[in-house]
Amino acid sequence: MTPAEFNDRRRQKFLTLQYYELNETWIEQTAQRQHALIAKRQAAGDVQPFGQQGVYLKLMQRVLLRYTAGASIETVSRSFDEMFAWFCRWHLDYPPHLRALEVEFGFGIHMDASPLQLDEIEDFHKLMTVLGLAVLLGKGRELAMIADLLIRLRGEDLLVEELLSPAVEAVDCNEFFHVEPYDSLIDAYFTADTGDRASAFVKKYLDAWYQAMESCSWHNSHTIAHEDMSPYNGYWSFESAAICLIHDIDDASFRDNLVYPKDLIDWARANDSLGKLKAAAAEARGSSEPRLRCQSGDTCPRDGWWFTPARADSRQRFQAGDVMPDVGGPWGLTIWQRDPQQ
Repeated sequence: MTPAEFNDRRRQKFLTLQYYELNETWIEQTAQRQHALIAKRQAAGDVQPFGQQGVYLKLMQRVLLRYTAGASIETVSRSFDEMFAWFCRWHLDYPPHLRALEVEFGFGIHMDASPLQLDEIEDFHKLMTVLGLAVLLGKGRELAMIADLLIRLRGEDLLVEELLSPAVEAVDCNEFFHVEPYDSLIDAYFTADTGDRASAFVKKYLDAWYQAMESCSWHNSHTIAHEDMSPYNGYWSFESAAICLIHDIDDASFRDNLVYPKDLIDWARANDSLGKLKAAAAEARGSSEPRLRCQSGDTCPRDGWWFTPARADSRQRFQAGDVMPDVGGPWGLTIWQRDPQQ
């Protein structure tokens, strides 16, 4: 691909072919180093999941990078699956760290707490990215898994609940972690009484979005370039497009905003992502089966049909006591979830 061809394909003007290629290499190498760090820490008895978080964040950067570079939505979806497996691994490996803190400091800690610090705008934005992508890509099972992982945070934020709502049972909520810039996006579905007002609120949100993220580590990263990488992988408000999809908000007046992922919402509409989310929710409501999870290498805790977000069309039957397999991929990680639809 020539630089001119890349420039025609890219979705934001700040990314060059040179830094796209350098960043692909840098993210891969850095994630592998983090992967090696996990084994080293675990061998030393260190249960703090720094490495798991590091791999998840690098793979999130790769999702952003590939979308920014103009990759197909199918490629972005596969990249999301790899990232999401490590988002889960980070959360699932957090309780041992909490137990160690409980022993060290002698007070009770909720073992189902999330390592995300949602009162920090950067962590909240990361969750918005994961949730927004899951909605737009039609990943209902993954949204249900997020709801389970964030069980201690359910009912704490209006926008989080709204993004989960197409795939999981709603939780009443009138709280929020951040007023700015998210109040305008919440107003688009919570207070707007006409379609025009809803569109105006989303436009207001997008116009203020980038400046409101000034404290985030990636802000203005497009102005920085190193010899072997650039910290810029793209600026995207996936949550705004997800809200437009959920509430059928007309995006004509703001779809050319730099940070609005118009290609992704167009794909989501064409591929009925919202219908897939609602189907997943209907399946979950029709089942009394509890959601169970385990990782590759563990023994299956219960007979039944299981699936993994690490690979498409992965649903298969296991017997209790079977060793759960690794389905491959560059990170040697597979998280299995028991399908509620048995």
